[in-house]
Amino acid sequence: MLATPLKGAVGGVYDLENPAILAAVTDLTRGRTADILDIGCDTGRLMLTLRTEHGQRVFGLDNNLGALDLAVARGLPVLNFDVVGEWGLPFPDDSFDGAILGDVIEHVRDPELLLGRVARTVVVGGFIVVSVPNVAFIETRVRLLFGRFDYRQAGTLDRGHLRFFTRKTLVDTLERAGLVVEAMRPYTANRSVQFLRPLWRLMPGLFAYQILAIARKPR
Repeated sequence: MLATPLKGAVGGVYDLENPAILAAVTDLTRGRTADILDIGCDTGRLMLTLRTEHGQRVFGLDNNLGALDLAVARGLPVLNFDVVGEWGLPFPDDSFDGAILGDVIEHVRDPELLLGRVARTVVVGGFIVVSVPNVAFIETRVRLLFGRFDYRQAGTLDRGHLRFFTRKTLVDTLERAGLVVEAMRPYTANRSVQFLRPLWRLMPGLFAYQILAIARKPR
């Protein structure tokens, strides 16, 4: 994913806006204003675009204090909250029209539990947009062919990743959480693999760097 390091943040903070998530949410909310929960909102870059350019009401959660400092400086409504704790989310049921989890569920031990908690805060029929790295990406497969599965500071094998997803396992995870999968959109947002764009359209399981899913809370 394209990123710009922010100077002066403790441990380093990256100011991100995922274009695939932005496009999906824009399509889902076209023609109406929605209340949206952005889990793992980071610096609020995506929130800011959705609020100022698309008129959406977005509330963010994250536990990265350095990133949240920038979100607060941008005047965004955010809360420091650890979504992987044993408690539920700090909102009543049916509080939001939709939710975003961009590069979040691969960092938690029990994605189904988190997704179930998120679903409770979303209205019936509401959307949940989830994006994860594709562990079946060709680079990872080639490394495995040579016996390599090395963790890194960022990317598919980020040291903080506890779970790994393919297109099928992402669908299975969403369905086990009680959600209805509406669409799957493999994509490539990483600059180093943009040249693969024609290929991931033909073989998304092999050449897509990330996978985006749109799910609904069933009626």
